[in-house]
Amino acid sequence: MLVTKKIFVKSGETAPVSGYYIYLRNADMKTLPCHPTDAEKAIVLAEGQKAPYITSCNNHAALYQIVATKSSQT
Repeated sequence: MLVTKKIFVKSGETAPVSGYYIYLRNADMKTLPCHPTDAEKAIVLAEGQKAPYITSCNNHAALYQIVATKSSQT
């Protein structure tokens, strides 16, 4: 289901809902620009799961936004 409410999660924080999340930007704008891999740009998180750091960018924190929820049956 597509999400109309903007929900964001930062690396290390727990996802409030299960769903598909996309990379928006570095969480810390003071660090050098990050260019995550395609696999790091779109992730699936379960409710309560911690959002990952961007390993291809020396483990920089990222800001993710949910784009669609995921039911527990899929």
